[in-house]
Amino acid sequence: MAMSSPARALRHRRVWLTPALSRGDVAGCEEPAAIDRVIDWARKGRPVIGRGALPHDTPDLLPLGLAWIEAGRRLRLSFCVPMHAVERIEEPLPLAEVAPTLPPAMRSSAMRLVQFAVDIGMPLRVYGSVFWQHTSGEAYLHDHSDLDLLAQPETADDAKRWLDALELTEATSAVRIDGEVELPTGEAVAWRELAAASEKILVKSDAGPSLRPRASVWSAWAPVAQPC
Repeated sequence: MAMSSPARALRHRRVWLTPALSRGDVAGCEEPAAIDRVIDWARKGRPVIGRGALPHDTPDLLPLGLAWIEAGRRLRLSFCVPMHAVERIEEPLPLAEVAPTLPPAMRSSAMRLVQFAVDIGMPLRVYGSVFWQHTSGEAYLHDHSDLDLLAQPETADDAKRWLDALELTEATSAVRIDGEVELPTGEAVAWRELAAASEKILVKSDAGPSLRPRASVWSAWAPVAQPC
């Protein structure tokens, strides 16, 4: 397995499966048609997405996800593969790579956020419908689609500035921005939870979700800024 850059986590990472993927490599799919879908996706050279572990996953296999459009509906599939079925793993799709091709209503907000991320030196990536549409060329986006972003701030101050930028963008745009902020550990939290005042925050990781004290989440960065 090759990795173009060190990945601190599997969740949201792009995972390319070998074109030689066999039916026996795909675990967790009961429907033969679903297995065929995964194999066809891999043979077309399209990446799937890493996800957090689920209780029913097969131990020691890599947990992955795939979303596709069928009869106008978006369908999702969770499955697992052995490591020998993985060709390479890369970081999530950069927003800057896809922003110019987004629908006009979403594009202007995306471009502003790309520039903000560049100004503070923060990697800004995208997942969800934008990723799947860019990957497949199929129409995953609709008029009310969210823009799902993964921000990777290096410091707590950068994280706070990012939350302020998101709140300002939503206040001046019709686009709903969803997504997560990745901690230095590779774990992630929903940006809305990080920006809220709740005492505990749901932290998502490759091993699954867990509730943690708000102060503990912010202390993942050093030095720690004042929580918002």
